[in-house]
Amino acid sequence: MSVVGGLLSYVLNLGPYLLLTHVFSWKHDPAYAVSLTWVTVLMFVWNYRVNFPTPSHWRGCAVRYVVALISSWIINFVLVGLATRVMSAPLAIFIVGGFVAVLKFGIYHWWVFPYRNDVSAE
Repeated sequence: MSVVGGLLSYVLNLGPYLLLTHVFSWKHDPAYAVSLTWVTVLMFVWNYRVNFPTPSHWRGCAVRYVVALISSWIINFVLVGLATRVMSAPLAIFIVGGFVAVLKFGIYHWWVFPYRNDVSAE
């Protein structure tokens, strides 16, 4: 399901970006900020419900999620901004998105949405 989520993330990110830049003539930075925010919110629901179902309730992982979310958003935005200086935006979004997705997968798996099979004996 992670690969499906990654491809879905790319399409959901690139679509609004291209719409904003090509149809509405927005500049790169605001268009990418909006599309990245859009896909970040949608992919959180995907990760919370599909990729990393966890017995931890929302209140148990909220702070970790917000830290990971803001950090990955900043890393993604900065790296795509730098990469677009040497390659097309769709390619930069794809490459950087893949890098950040692998990074987020590890962070989500081991820190944000931990799944614990251990049940303490009473």
